[in-house]
Amino acid sequence: MKNVIFADILRVSKKKSFIIMLILECLLIIFLTFGMLAAIESINNNPQITEKIPLDPTMTYMSTTAMMIGAVAPLLLGLPIFLAVFSDDFRSHAMQMAIGTGLSRTRLILARFIEVILLAIEVTVFMLIAAFISGLIQKMPMGVITDTIGMSLISLIPMICYLALCLIPVYGMQSTTLAMVMYILFTAGVPGTVLNAIRNGIPQIKDIHIEWILPEKLINDVAISGKYSLGWIVWIIVPVVYIIIPVWLATVIFKKKELEF
Repeated sequence: MKNVIFADILRVSKKKSFIIMLILECLLIIFLTFGMLAAIESINNNPQITEKIPLDPTMTYMSTTAMMIGAVAPLLLGLPIFLAVFSDDFRSHAMQMAIGTGLSRTRLILARFIEVILLAIEVTVFMLIAAFISGLIQKMPMGVITDTIGMSLISLIPMICYLALCLIPVYGMQSTTLAMVMYILFTAGVPGTVLNAIRNGIPQIKDIHIEWILPEKLINDVAISGKYSLGWIVWIIVPVVYIIIPVWLATVIFKKKELEF
Protein backbone atom coordinates (compact mmCIF):
# COMPACT_ATOMS: atom_id res chain seq x y z
CA MET A 1 0.00 0.00 0.00
CA LYS A 2 2.91 2.34 0.75
CA ASN A 3 4.21 2.04 -2.80
CA VAL A 4 0.75 2.79 -4.20
CA ILE A 5 0.46 5.93 -2.07
CA PHE A 6 3.84 7.41 -2.95
CA ALA A 7 3.56 6.53 -6.63
CA ASP A 8 0.21 8.31 -6.83
CA ILE A 9 1.46 11.35 -4.89
CA LEU A 10 4.36 11.62 -7.35
CA ARG A 11 1.93 11.35 -10.27
CA VAL A 12 -0.35 14.09 -8.90
CA SER A 13 2.55 16.37 -7.99
CA LYS A 14 3.75 16.25 -11.60
CA LYS A 15 0.38 17.19 -13.12
CA LYS A 16 0.57 20.54 -14.94
CA SER A 17 -2.80 21.74 -13.64
CA PHE A 18 -1.76 21.03 -10.05
CA ILE A 19 1.61 22.79 -10.44
CA ILE A 20 0.07 25.83 -12.17
CA MET A 21 -2.59 26.29 -9.49
CA LEU A 22 0.01 25.93 -6.73
CA ILE A 23 2.33 28.52 -8.32
CA LEU A 24 -0.54 30.97 -8.87
CA GLU A 25 -1.72 30.61 -5.28
CA CYS A 26 1.79 31.17 -3.89
CA LEU A 27 2.31 34.24 -6.10
CA LEU A 28 -1.05 35.63 -4.99
CA ILE A 29 -0.08 35.17 -1.34
CA ILE A 30 3.19 37.02 -1.91
CA PHE A 31 1.86 39.92 -3.99
CA LEU A 32 -1.76 40.37 -2.87
CA THR A 33 -0.81 42.33 0.23
CA PHE A 34 1.10 44.84 -1.89
CA GLY A 35 -1.94 45.18 -4.15
CA MET A 36 -4.25 45.75 -1.20
CA LEU A 37 -1.97 48.39 0.32
CA ALA A 38 -1.63 50.14 -3.04
CA ALA A 39 -5.41 50.11 -3.52
CA ILE A 40 -6.03 51.57 -0.04
CA GLU A 41 -3.39 54.26 -0.61
CA SER A 42 -4.92 55.11 -3.99
CA ILE A 43 -8.38 55.48 -2.43
CA ASN A 44 -7.05 57.63 0.39
CA ASN A 45 -5.25 59.90 -2.10
CA ASN A 46 -8.50 60.53 -3.96
CA PRO A 47 -9.62 64.07 -2.99
CA GLN A 48 -13.26 63.10 -3.48
CA ILE A 49 -13.03 60.53 -0.67
CA THR A 50 -13.71 62.27 2.64
CA GLU A 51 -13.53 59.21 4.92
CA LYS A 52 -10.07 57.69 4.76
CA ILE A 53 -9.41 53.96 5.14
CA PRO A 54 -6.90 53.13 7.92
CA LEU A 55 -3.61 52.01 6.35
CA ASP A 56 -2.24 49.21 8.52
CA PRO A 57 0.35 47.05 6.70
CA THR A 58 0.46 44.48 9.52
CA MET A 59 -3.30 43.88 9.59
CA THR A 60 -3.43 43.89 5.78
CA TYR A 61 -0.68 41.24 5.64
CA MET A 62 -2.36 39.08 8.26
CA SER A 63 -5.89 39.36 6.83
CA THR A 64 -4.96 38.83 3.16
CA THR A 65 -2.66 35.89 3.95
CA ALA A 66 -5.27 34.24 6.19
CA MET A 67 -7.92 34.80 3.50
CA MET A 68 -5.81 33.28 0.72
CA ILE A 69 -4.72 30.24 2.74
CA GLY A 70 -7.86 29.78 4.83
CA ALA A 71 -10.63 30.59 2.35
CA VAL A 72 -9.31 30.54 -1.22
CA ALA A 73 -6.73 27.74 -1.13
CA PRO A 74 -9.07 24.92 0.01
CA LEU A 75 -11.19 25.58 -3.08
CA LEU A 76 -8.50 26.41 -5.65
CA LEU A 77 -6.04 23.72 -4.56
CA GLY A 78 -8.31 21.20 -2.84
CA LEU A 79 -10.30 20.77 -6.04
CA PRO A 80 -7.28 19.77 -8.19
CA ILE A 81 -6.30 17.30 -5.44
CA PHE A 82 -9.83 15.89 -5.48
CA LEU A 83 -9.90 15.56 -9.27
CA ALA A 84 -6.39 14.10 -9.49
CA VAL A 85 -6.93 11.46 -6.80
CA PHE A 86 -10.60 10.46 -7.09
CA SER A 87 -11.72 11.33 -10.63
CA ASP A 88 -8.58 9.86 -12.18
CA ASP A 89 -9.25 6.65 -10.23
CA PHE A 90 -12.50 6.13 -12.14
CA ARG A 91 -11.32 7.50 -15.48
CA SER A 92 -8.19 5.34 -15.68
CA HIS A 93 -9.69 2.19 -14.09
CA ALA A 94 -6.87 2.36 -11.52
CA MET A 95 -9.27 1.31 -8.75
CA GLN A 96 -10.39 -1.77 -10.66
CA MET A 97 -6.80 -2.77 -11.40
CA ALA A 98 -5.69 -2.23 -7.80
CA ILE A 99 -8.53 -4.39 -6.45
CA GLY A 100 -7.83 -6.98 -9.14
CA THR A 101 -4.23 -7.29 -7.96
CA GLY A 102 -5.37 -8.12 -4.43
CA LEU A 103 -5.61 -4.75 -2.71
CA SER A 104 -8.62 -4.83 -0.39
CA ARG A 105 -11.29 -2.15 -0.66
CA THR A 106 -10.57 -0.94 2.86
CA ARG A 107 -6.86 -0.52 2.10
CA LEU A 108 -7.72 1.18 -1.19
CA ILE A 109 -9.87 3.84 0.52
CA LEU A 110 -7.27 4.33 3.26
CA ALA A 111 -4.52 4.65 0.64
CA ARG A 112 -6.46 7.27 -1.32
CA PHE A 113 -7.33 9.22 1.82
CA ILE A 114 -3.73 9.17 3.05
CA GLU A 115 -2.74 10.49 -0.39
CA VAL A 116 -5.24 13.33 0.01
CA ILE A 117 -3.87 14.23 3.45
CA LEU A 118 -0.24 14.18 2.28
CA LEU A 119 -1.06 16.27 -0.80
CA ALA A 120 -2.99 18.77 1.34
CA ILE A 121 0.02 19.02 3.66
CA GLU A 122 2.33 19.46 0.65
CA VAL A 123 0.16 22.28 -0.70
CA THR A 124 -0.08 23.96 2.71
CA VAL A 125 3.70 23.83 3.23
CA PHE A 126 4.31 25.63 -0.08
CA MET A 127 1.71 28.28 0.79
CA LEU A 128 3.19 28.83 4.25
CA ILE A 129 6.63 29.27 2.67
CA ALA A 130 5.06 31.88 0.35
CA ALA A 131 3.47 33.60 3.37
CA PHE A 132 6.84 33.59 5.15
CA ILE A 133 8.58 35.12 2.10
CA SER A 134 5.82 37.73 1.78
CA GLY A 135 6.28 38.69 5.42
CA LEU A 136 10.05 39.01 5.03
CA ILE A 137 9.69 41.16 1.90
CA GLN A 138 7.33 43.49 3.77
CA LYS A 139 9.69 43.55 6.80
CA MET A 140 7.03 42.24 9.15
CA PRO A 141 8.09 41.34 12.72
CA MET A 142 8.87 37.65 13.05
CA GLY A 143 6.13 37.33 15.67
CA VAL A 144 3.53 38.61 13.20
CA ILE A 145 4.74 36.18 10.51
CA THR A 146 4.64 33.16 12.83
CA ASP A 147 1.22 34.13 14.23
CA THR A 148 -0.16 34.50 10.70
CA ILE A 149 1.29 31.16 9.63
CA GLY A 150 -0.12 29.50 12.75
CA MET A 151 -3.62 30.86 12.12
CA SER A 152 -3.44 29.89 8.45
CA LEU A 153 -2.29 26.36 9.30
CA ILE A 154 -5.64 25.69 10.99
CA SER A 155 -7.31 25.88 7.54
CA LEU A 156 -5.75 22.53 6.68
CA ILE A 157 -8.14 20.77 9.07
CA PRO A 158 -11.49 21.76 7.41
CA MET A 159 -10.03 20.96 3.97
CA ILE A 160 -9.17 17.41 5.12
CA CYS A 161 -12.58 17.10 6.82
CA TYR A 162 -14.46 17.97 3.62
CA LEU A 163 -12.29 15.68 1.51
CA ALA A 164 -13.08 12.91 4.02
CA LEU A 165 -16.83 13.60 3.77
CA CYS A 166 -16.55 13.35 -0.02
CA LEU A 167 -15.35 9.76 0.32
CA ILE A 168 -18.95 8.72 1.01
CA PRO A 169 -20.38 9.73 -2.40
CA VAL A 170 -17.14 8.81 -4.20
CA TYR A 171 -16.95 5.22 -2.97
CA GLY A 172 -20.39 4.70 -1.45
CA MET A 173 -22.29 5.97 -4.50
CA GLN A 174 -19.39 5.87 -6.99
CA SER A 175 -20.24 9.42 -8.01
CA THR A 176 -17.31 11.82 -8.33
CA THR A 177 -19.64 14.50 -9.76
CA LEU A 178 -21.81 14.64 -6.64
CA ALA A 179 -18.73 14.56 -4.40
CA MET A 180 -17.11 17.39 -6.39
CA VAL A 181 -20.23 19.54 -6.11
CA MET A 182 -20.34 18.84 -2.36
CA TYR A 183 -16.71 19.83 -1.96
CA ILE A 184 -17.12 23.05 -3.94
CA LEU A 185 -20.19 24.06 -1.90
CA PHE A 186 -18.49 23.32 1.43
CA THR A 187 -15.21 25.09 0.65
CA ALA A 188 -17.04 28.05 -0.93
CA GLY A 189 -18.82 28.59 2.41
CA VAL A 190 -22.34 28.01 1.08
CA PRO A 191 -23.54 25.84 4.03
CA GLY A 192 -22.28 28.44 6.52
CA THR A 193 -24.10 31.23 4.70
CA VAL A 194 -27.33 29.22 4.56
CA LEU A 195 -27.15 28.24 8.25
CA ASN A 196 -26.51 31.85 9.32
CA ALA A 197 -29.45 33.02 7.21
CA ILE A 198 -31.71 30.39 8.83
CA ARG A 199 -30.51 31.31 12.31
CA ASN A 200 -31.03 35.03 11.76
CA GLY A 201 -34.37 34.51 10.04
CA ILE A 202 -35.97 32.44 12.78
CA PRO A 203 -36.13 34.32 16.13
CA GLN A 204 -36.70 31.11 18.10
CA ILE A 205 -33.26 29.73 17.18
CA LYS A 206 -31.30 32.98 17.00
CA ASP A 207 -29.32 32.09 20.13
CA ILE A 208 -28.55 28.55 18.92
CA HIS A 209 -25.29 28.27 17.03
CA ILE A 210 -26.47 25.85 14.34
CA GLU A 211 -23.46 26.85 12.21
CA TRP A 212 -21.28 24.94 14.67
CA ILE A 213 -22.09 21.74 12.81
CA LEU A 214 -19.44 22.90 10.32
CA PRO A 215 -15.85 22.03 11.35
CA GLU A 216 -14.30 25.44 10.55
CA LYS A 217 -16.98 27.25 12.59
CA LEU A 218 -16.58 24.83 15.50
CA ILE A 219 -12.80 25.24 15.48
CA ASN A 220 -12.76 29.04 15.14
CA ASP A 221 -15.69 29.91 17.42
CA VAL A 222 -15.20 27.34 20.17
CA ALA A 223 -11.69 25.90 20.21
CA ILE A 224 -9.60 28.92 19.19
CA SER A 225 -11.66 31.77 20.62
CA GLY A 226 -10.97 30.74 24.22
CA LYS A 227 -14.52 31.65 25.26
CA TYR A 228 -15.37 28.14 26.44
CA SER A 229 -13.59 26.11 29.12
CA LEU A 230 -14.32 22.84 27.31
CA GLY A 231 -13.21 24.14 23.91
CA TRP A 232 -10.41 21.55 23.82
CA ILE A 233 -13.05 18.84 23.27
CA VAL A 234 -13.46 20.20 19.73
CA TRP A 235 -10.03 18.78 18.84
CA ILE A 236 -11.47 15.33 19.61
CA ILE A 237 -14.93 15.86 18.09
CA VAL A 238 -13.75 17.18 14.72
CA PRO A 239 -11.42 14.27 13.78
CA VAL A 240 -13.94 11.66 14.97
CA VAL A 241 -17.09 13.16 13.39
CA TYR A 242 -15.65 14.62 10.21
CA ILE A 243 -12.76 12.26 9.40
CA ILE A 244 -12.91 8.86 11.12
CA ILE A 245 -16.68 8.30 10.77
CA PRO A 246 -16.88 9.35 7.06
CA VAL A 247 -13.90 7.12 6.18
CA TRP A 248 -15.49 4.21 8.07
CA LEU A 249 -18.90 4.75 6.42
CA ALA A 250 -17.37 4.97 2.95
CA THR A 251 -15.51 1.70 3.61
CA VAL A 252 -18.60 -0.13 4.89
CA ILE A 253 -20.78 0.99 1.96
CA PHE A 254 -18.07 0.38 -0.65
CA LYS A 255 -17.60 -3.21 0.50
CA LYS A 256 -21.25 -3.94 -0.27
CA LYS A 257 -21.34 -2.36 -3.73
CA GLU A 258 -20.49 -3.75 -7.13
CA LEU A 259 -17.86 -1.78 -8.99
CA GLU A 260 -19.33 0.38 -11.73
CA PHE A 261 -16.95 1.18 -14.58
